[in-house]
Amino acid sequence: MPFNINGDWIPSKPASNSGKKPVKVRSLKRGKSIVTVVLNLDMTDKEIADLSSNLKKKLACGGAVKEGCIEVQGDKISEIKKILEAMGIKTS
Repeated sequence: MPFNINGDWIPSKPASNSGKKPVKVRSLKRGKSIVTVVLNLDMTDKEIADLSSNLKKKLACGGAVKEGCIEVQGDKISEIKKILEAMGIKTS
């Protein structure tokens, strides 16, 4: 039933993703280097810094956190996606 006893409408399906953007992993060219960027993380600054540190340790590379996005040196899209999915973070 689309209505409850009070007469309020109840949607048949809950809103998917509730306005959150999907986490994206992209590679960008910066000068002569390639950088892999993780975008749209729905985390606090502390959690993003910790995730960045863990990614850099597991991938044995450098990187930084800029404007809420994680930048990792090198073309490491598939490796980062595997690590994030193992942590329960869905990527696109």
